Amino acid sequence: MDSRTDEKWYKNEYEMDIKRVLRILAIVVIVAAASWGIGAWMEARHVPALPGEVILKGNMSLEEADRKVREAGYIPKGEVSRDEEGSYSQAYKSSEAFGYDTKGSVLGVKESGGNKYVLRFLYFDESSVEYKADNPGKVFNDILNELTSRIGADPVIIYEASFGNRWCWDLKGKTTVNLCYVADGVVSVGYSYKE
Repeated sequence: MDSRTDEKWYKNEYEMDIKRVLRILAIVVIVAAASWGIGAWMEARHVPALPGEVILKGNMSLEEADRKVREAGYIPKGEVSRDEEGSYSQAYKSSEAFGYDTKGSVLGVKESGGNKYVLRFLYFDESSVEYKADNPGKVFNDILNELTSRIGADPVIIYEASFGNRWCWDLKGKTTVNLCYVADGVVSVGYSYKE
């Protein structure tokens, strides 16, 4: 075999190997970018919303979150209030969720431990103040069953001295749903969005 042919053959083989590697790299980059894009799109979507929920994000200002809540048909009640910790909240008139009329709802923006949260709470009256965390009533059980069914997972039960038991679902790491009694006969459903 001629040495000039030998070098040419090796050179062509080497160039073909580089082209193959570049093609594989291009495919890997395209697949990674598509996967990241689909993941980001799915993270941004949390559809359909749960009853009474307005899909919010943890980095929203109170004004921006309030605009979305109003667009969803909730009517504000009173002025925006601010507590001593610097959290802002806006109350809304009664509405309907889970097949029950709410006692009202609240939207809040809070910063804690370096994280920002947008919170949305719906409040429901039970038929009697006899109902509480250790003796749940019909409204609580109906909401618990509907949330468990729609989310497709059982809640984690957390005990807190101020509320007793709180039933929690983690939807996407940054969104949680909480169900508890905030007072005897008063059920709260809370949606929390972390920045």
